[in-house]
Amino acid sequence: MNCSIDIDDCKPKPCLNGGTCTDGLNSYACTCALGYTGMNCSTVSEIYECASRPCLNGATCNDLLNMYTCTCVPGYIGSTCETELGPIQALSSPTSLTINAFERAEMMCSFENAIRFEWQKDNVTIPGTENQRVYTIESVTPAHIGYYRCQGEGRNQNGASTVVFTDQAAVYIKDLSNIIIDNVRFNINVTSSGNLSDITSQYYQDAAEMITNYVQTGMVETGNFEGNPLYVVPSNLREGSIIANLNMYVVDNETSSFRIQQSVEESFLVLSSRPDGILDASTVRVISTSICPNFTWVSRFGEAHFAEGELNLRYNSTGRYCPFNTTNAHQSVATALCVGDRISRAVWVPGNNCGNVRNVTELLKEIDNVEITQETVEDITDQVAIITTNTGEITASDVTLVSNIATVVAAQNNSGTEFTATVASIVSNIASVDMTELQQAEETTNAISNILMAYETQLNNVQVAEGEPFDAAEQNIAVQVRSVPSEELNQGLVLSLSGDSSKDFSGSNITVRAGGDTPSEGTSVGLIAEVSVPPKIADIVLGASSGNVNNTNINIIMSVFSTPVLFFSPSLLNFSNENPGVNRTANTPVILLSVGGVVVADLDQAINLTFTALVPDYENQMCVFWDEDDLDWSTEGCFFVAPRPVPSVLSGVSARASEGNNSDNILEDSETMEMYTCACYHLTNFAIIMDIHDVTTEYTYNILSYIGCAISAVCLLIALGTYLWNKKLRSRQTNKIFICLCATMLGLYTSFLALLVLDTTRGDTEVNSVACGFLAGLIQFFVLSSIAWMGVEGINTYLVIVQIFNTYIPNFMVKAGLAAWGIPVIIVILTGGIANTNYAREDVCFLRLWSQVGGLLIPVAVVLITNMVIFILVIRQLSKSAQIAGKIKKDKDGRREEMIERVKNAVTILVLMGLTWTTGYLLLIEAFTLVVQALFIMFNSFQGLFIFILYCVRKPLIRQQWGLTCSWCDGESTQSGGRRVSSASDSLTTISKFFSSKRVKKYSVGEESLTGVSNGADSSLSASVSNPAYHGLDFGTSTEHSDESKI
Repeated sequence: MNCSIDIDDCKPKPCLNGGTCTDGLNSYACTCALGYTGMNCSTVSEIYECASRPCLNGATCNDLLNMYTCTCVPGYIGSTCETELGPIQALSSPTSLTINAFERAEMMCSFENAIRFEWQKDNVTIPGTENQRVYTIESVTPAHIGYYRCQGEGRNQNGASTVVFTDQAAVYIKDLSNIIIDNVRFNINVTSSGNLSDITSQYYQDAAEMITNYVQTGMVETGNFEGNPLYVVPSNLREGSIIANLNMYVVDNETSSFRIQQSVEESFLVLSSRPDGILDASTVRVISTSICPNFTWVSRFGEAHFAEGELNLRYNSTGRYCPFNTTNAHQSVATALCVGDRISRAVWVPGNNCGNVRNVTELLKEIDNVEITQETVEDITDQVAIITTNTGEITASDVTLVSNIATVVAAQNNSGTEFTATVASIVSNIASVDMTELQQAEETTNAISNILMAYETQLNNVQVAEGEPFDAAEQNIAVQVRSVPSEELNQGLVLSLSGDSSKDFSGSNITVRAGGDTPSEGTSVGLIAEVSVPPKIADIVLGASSGNVNNTNINIIMSVFSTPVLFFSPSLLNFSNENPGVNRTANTPVILLSVGGVVVADLDQAINLTFTALVPDYENQMCVFWDEDDLDWSTEGCFFVAPRPVPSVLSGVSARASEGNNSDNILEDSETMEMYTCACYHLTNFAIIMDIHDVTTEYTYNILSYIGCAISAVCLLIALGTYLWNKKLRSRQTNKIFICLCATMLGLYTSFLALLVLDTTRGDTEVNSVACGFLAGLIQFFVLSSIAWMGVEGINTYLVIVQIFNTYIPNFMVKAGLAAWGIPVIIVILTGGIANTNYAREDVCFLRLWSQVGGLLIPVAVVLITNMVIFILVIRQLSKSAQIAGKIKKDKDGRREEMIERVKNAVTILVLMGLTWTTGYLLLIEAFTLVVQALFIMFNSFQGLFIFILYCVRKPLIRQQWGLTCSWCDGESTQSGGRRVSSASDSLTTISKFFSSKRVKKYSVGEESLTGVSNGADSSLSASVSNPAYHGLDFGTSTEHSDESKI
């Protein structure tokens, strides 16, 4: 009645779409939900969803109705592009297919972290295949033949964009031969236009269709493909009229690839000769993908040639055949398989066909069982020459086989010079065989004597004309057979062998001059051997009946053996065995001389033979000849004349011309060999026997080792007793290290002395393998442990002298013992386990080379290098402290004494750390061995003595301890032998004066004072220059401190 009631205007719910209504006075207001507007929230409003920038990592936000989407930049995925892709990689590749025509083909590929990928055929992208894992060809036709792969785009490890390809797969249709015709030019008019580089363009497709129809129709019309249907697929179309490559697929129907190629070539020529001028075949190349082309391959034994061959067939090479000494002797040196996928040109896959080289014994036995005739003798001799080049494989039985073959070969009377040179090469090869094998062959079958006899027979068989001598120069033999007119022989001849080396005759040559001619200057340069034939020999030769001698010309043979190894002498071997330290042997080349092929003896004039010595350090020269009846050297009819005044100078090492020549004449890269001359009154093989003494023999070194090790062992025992006897000495850490070092070195010397006693002869096995290996391991352990304790001493030295502060290490000696004794044990076990049977040499009971390197030299080198660095730092620190002391002291003599003491310390540290062991590494260098071996024995065998002198004799405290001990022992007899005590005291005083004259004589141990004589230096300086960190370290200094036990 009074209009006092307000009506609720929101009661009818005027706000739509989730809007909120607010009542007013006769009115209402709507608060609309997101996305709506208007008085009643009935109108849909447009909201910018991308305002909050929801898309991450540079992505583009796309605003939609009440929603948004993100377009990611390459390399990111996710609804907001929040996930970064890793490096792209291909996970699977398509598989090659060979299927029937018009069948369905399916291939798959996949990538990880690919932004996108697509399929390609023959490296051209296939449209519409983006991101398709499976590519399907519903009906395969010749147009689908080709290579397929997938190309993926992504990022590499560095985040940069990259492209990755899968492996390609070949798709081919069964029973088709593919003939490729390249560079075919077509003069055709294509009505459409476009670019031939785009295979999807209408222009490309129209041109390809015109070419296909023209060629396929024309080829079939020739009548050559009635039983073999033909399909033409053009590819790689390019401008220039239109140039294309053609793939002609022909159903082979078991027709040979060569016949199909011939048919295509003939038909194509017919087609190109048409008057329409459409096809130009002037520059074409026809290739069958089912035929491998002509091919040359370098095999193990030379070039192998292959003619054209069909796909999937294996062929033998032509031209060369496998050598006789291979498994497949006389077969083709190679075979090859023709392989291909019929899409690209087929290729050859060649391989050696000769097999392994057969062993020497097998080959020689085979030859020995073959009948040797005049027709086959040259081939067989060539084979034996090749076989015997493998001198390391030849055994005593092989040498016997060679002697059998050589005897039969020489009996064929072949007079050819090339054949004779081959025989000489065989003999030279045999001279390089192991001496033990040669000796065994000679002792059992006289094989070496038979080879020499066959060799000399062949030299007498060879025919030479005047002025055309036969020459052969091998490593171990030089020979010349010369036809000489009898008039020249009546004047006497001199035959000389000259060359660059007395050990290798391959570059030598033999010259002849008349006996009356004066040698030219420098004749001795390069001279190896020389023979002077007297004129009187012509009368004997001409008077003898021999098929090799006529009235005008006489054959002279001179052959020189570089080594006497083929002349095995039982008498010389027995003499050398009975006289240790002396090797009586032929020490010159051996000269074989034959004139006219007759026996020459009892000459009135001697034949003078000049030789070079092979090995230096010899004496007792005796001229000898080889007695073929006794098979031994004999001195009968030969006399030693004298050394030749001028030595021969041979290439090898730098040497100065001998005394008597121009002193300025220096021949670089040469060796001077003393020459000796013999006079003999008959012809045969000659040499000079000498006694060779090894002045630096093992015997001398063994004696030196015995003496050094024994003295060192005794000295170490005394040192150990001294330090262990005195409680104050053995309680100090530095002395504990010294005691452990001495004990370990004593074990080393004891083990080495046991080795010398048990294994006395180098090269002979005198100790069983187990005991020998144990002894070698024991020595290895003690060497490593000694070096390890030197390393411990070096570390202790560094801590005390260089580091000074924070040097305390809990249980230092326990840790040092575990390291210095434990690590060597581990190294010995590892070395023995790895090397196994190759750990130790049974003839000397010591480590083999690689066991030495890995198990001894490398660990020793590590410790030595470390100690050398410490040594440098210590010397540097000592020098600094000496300079400081010198600045404080005013007295010049005091500064000098300070520096002297520092230098003594340095020398002592050097010896203790074992830097002298570095000489052992020089033993690995052969050129230094003789010099360094003595130094190595001296430094190491006597190291115990050096340590005894430096750490016992030089230390006043130790000497005083000895004096007190001696006085205590002698005190028992003073009542009855007072005179004796006086004598001992006098001796001690004398020793003390010798080692301690004019030096500081005050030594403090705790509160005790071991008195001496003061040199008058200011005692106040002692405190001012003394470094407390040096306390307890005694490397030969003349001061002991009371707090050493703290170190």
